[in-house]
Amino acid sequence: MVKSQLGTFARLRPVRSRSSELLYQIHDNSTLEFHHPRDLHAGYVNNSKEVHDFPFEHVFDQHTTQHEVFSTVAQPVILSCLEGYNGTIFTYGQTGSGKTYTMSGGETYAERGVIPLTLGCIFEEFRRRPGMVYNAYISFLEIYNEHGYDLLDRDHGNVPLDQWPKVTLFEDDFGNLHLRNLSIHQITCEEEGLDLLFLGNVNRMVSETPMNQASSRSHCIFTIAIEGREADSDIVRTSKLHLVDLAGSERVQKTQIDGSILREAKYINLSLHYLEQVIIALQEKANGVRSHIPYRNSMMTSVLRDSLGGNCKTVMIATLAADIENLEESISTARFAQRCSMLTNEVTVNEQVDMNLMVQRLERENEALKKELHDALSGLHTGALVQADTQLTDTDKKTLANSIQQFISDPNPDSVLPVKTVLEAQLCFRELKTRLIALEEANFKEVATMKQTLEAYERDVEHLMHVFRSKELEKPASNDAQLQTSRQQQQPLEHHSHPMLPRQRDMTNKPQEHSGYRPPVTNGFSTGNVSGFAETSLVATREKSIQTDDLNLDSMSDTTTSSMGRDPIRQRSDREITIASEIVAYSPGQPIQKKSSSMFGCFSASKKRPKPLQRTMV
Repeated sequence: MVKSQLGTFARLRPVRSRSSELLYQIHDNSTLEFHHPRDLHAGYVNNSKEVHDFPFEHVFDQHTTQHEVFSTVAQPVILSCLEGYNGTIFTYGQTGSGKTYTMSGGETYAERGVIPLTLGCIFEEFRRRPGMVYNAYISFLEIYNEHGYDLLDRDHGNVPLDQWPKVTLFEDDFGNLHLRNLSIHQITCEEEGLDLLFLGNVNRMVSETPMNQASSRSHCIFTIAIEGREADSDIVRTSKLHLVDLAGSERVQKTQIDGSILREAKYINLSLHYLEQVIIALQEKANGVRSHIPYRNSMMTSVLRDSLGGNCKTVMIATLAADIENLEESISTARFAQRCSMLTNEVTVNEQVDMNLMVQRLERENEALKKELHDALSGLHTGALVQADTQLTDTDKKTLANSIQQFISDPNPDSVLPVKTVLEAQLCFRELKTRLIALEEANFKEVATMKQTLEAYERDVEHLMHVFRSKELEKPASNDAQLQTSRQQQQPLEHHSHPMLPRQRDMTNKPQEHSGYRPPVTNGFSTGNVSGFAETSLVATREKSIQTDDLNLDSMSDTTTSSMGRDPIRQRSDREITIASEIVAYSPGQPIQKKSSSMFGCFSASKKRPKPLQRTMV
């Protein structure tokens, strides 16, 4: 919903005398200033205002052309109507100020008014929008002496006015206004619209008055209804464009008219008075003063109800005759325009679903689906769909391939692959199957490669375990042989006691007989027997065994490294050689530290060195 303020424009009719040009001034094409001299007949004490300023959106001077007025006032409203908004353009002013000339035009082609130029603009816009489907309809209503007549009825020329069928108003249950006996004519080109406009102008009531030789004695409303929709859509945008030429007000006291002309002037002035009341009521409603709007006081205000206070973009052209004798009427017209400029309407786009178009579209889709289903079933029975994708163009196949790629790359599980026909669906399944087979082959190759790599690692592990087990079995045998040799050397000295246990004392205090041997003294303590010598020999033997283990470990490291170099399976990597070196490496002469391998954590590089025997000699 958009708020639209009622736009007001002023157009000055050329003055009859040079002196009348001094009565007004135009400032910045937006402000009109009138100079009203004081009336000397009112006396010397006269407080009447001499200068009157009235702001407008634009003020057209007496040299403005019809095209300038149309492009500034009417064209924006027409473009809004093509988008689905209602619009109204009406002229207001005293009789003889140029209202009919502004709306219908003059006698030449260059003097065409707003209505002929609007018809040309509408069909020009239709041609500029090839993707849209438009329909245009025309009606022409005349309100004469508060009675409505259809100006497009071709029988009006053969019968008198009192026998013309009258247009009546009625409202439906939803408050919408309907006009009975008003014909609507569809047009397809500008020429048809102009023919209907000329027909209506011929049937319109025109009379000669003291103010104008061809004065319009009725209000005329030329309505163009537009329907537009997209070529493949059933949503229709509708709009109405009212082009209103109001009859001019006149002062009976000044014109001195009588008879039928006087009667016509009464109805014209009364309907314009009701129009002003509606404008004032709308202004007060906007300020919160009142709620009721007297639209039903006249037929003209009832027809223009939506244009004045409803869903419509409305502009007003105030026509002014700035001669000295019409100065007061011009000021009154400008004041009415200022009251209209304070109105604001809320406008929306008129959209609705055409049920007939929807039914037709669904029927076409149903027939197309039936045909595709029949073709698909017949193709399955005859095998014609095996090469069905050959009927698709290369561009269609490329577009479909891109759609498949986007569908696969989309992480959304609810994404949909756009397929319109059975041929496209078959091609999609074929492409997806091909990609699935390729993916399975790639996975199979990757699994085979990983299996070969794993088997190679298993062979390497088995080989290393075999080497380490053989070295572990060699170390206990050498240690047992050295220990047996040490025991044999100790037996002639003392075979009755274990070299690792303390010697037992003789409880009978009998001297033991030895072959001239005296026990050595160490640090002032006596060992009593040869066990101290045996212990010293055993320590030396153990140190020699440890050195032998060190040499065996060094030789094992060399053997392992050389065996890895001679491996017939594959060449060992630097990382594997480093792991094997970390397992067996140590520094000779230093205590052997237990090292664990990152690859073989279950093996130990060396045995833990036994602690030396410590005993206190007594």
